[in-house]
Amino acid sequence: MNKDKKISFLDYFIVLFIVLFFAIVSMYSYIIWPREEKFKSIDRSRMERISDAEFLYKDLTGDYTNDSFRLFALMEAVRDTLYGDSLFQGPRDILLAKKIKRYVLNNNFKNKTDTLFVDGLNAFSFEFSEGVRLYSDFILDKFDLLNNDSIDFNNDSIDFNNDSIYFELSTFIQDQITSNLIKHNTDRYNQNNLGLYNITVNDRLFTYTMEDYDQFVKSNVYAITPSDIDSTISSNIEYYKSIIDGKILKTEEELEGVTVSVNVPKGFRYKIDTTFTTPIKVEEKYNDTIIAIKLLSFEPTDNFIDNLNGVYDEGEEFVDA
Repeated sequence: MNKDKKISFLDYFIVLFIVLFFAIVSMYSYIIWPREEKFKSIDRSRMERISDAEFLYKDLTGDYTNDSFRLFALMEAVRDTLYGDSLFQGPRDILLAKKIKRYVLNNNFKNKTDTLFVDGLNAFSFEFSEGVRLYSDFILDKFDLLNNDSIDFNNDSIDFNNDSIYFELSTFIQDQITSNLIKHNTDRYNQNNLGLYNITVNDRLFTYTMEDYDQFVKSNVYAITPSDIDSTISSNIEYYKSIIDGKILKTEEELEGVTVSVNVPKGFRYKIDTTFTTPIKVEEKYNDTIIAIKLLSFEPTDNFIDNLNGVYDEGEEFVDA
């Protein structure tokens, strides 16, 4: 009896195992297989793009490359250049790096000096914003307001009771400095930088000239070159950032490593476009119905009921149009 009972438990276990097996297989077929097909399609698409890019790279340089980052960096650089200059063709040297600037920021009021890199395209905006910010600290120092304990007056435009008192004051002053800069640069009657401009906080007034402002900003926000940092670098090149691996470049040898000599063939832009985009072919199917119309003449003798032989036969009836 116990033996039969053990056998029945074994049967149940086998049945349960079979059910679980088919459940897993079913789940695998409905969930995992479609995902595998999706990944396979994506991977094959990427391989096709790499293969196409390699052929284009060979058209430009005469050889292939094993560096995928260099491969697509060159493709993007050539494409962007061709969009801006349709006559970009023939032997060229393409620098796979973008110019950046290294700035020094002196904040004497906080006894802090920072250095940071800024994209060359954003250099003007950076100098403007940082100059306004530092000059606002300069004015706060003149007002003796950098120390929060010294603030004991009220202003409807500023909330002096919250924890961000410095930010509120600095923003309030920066708005006035920016307004003065706009006024100075747009006023056609400003022939020099000696005109007086005011900054007010309640009853306190600070007066300055644009010459004072420019000298202050230039002495506290300025760009440096690699030779300013390292005396062993004799060249006076600017900083660059490689678009291949993001490395900061500061010597001519490093720039040569990311410079690619190419020979851009005529019409290469269209070859890039058709290689990396899927062409769209639009087809329209339509039925053309041809309707034959018999034009009647106003001459009575020309209008008759034809017996389908195309000529007038004796006895055919005339029709008055």
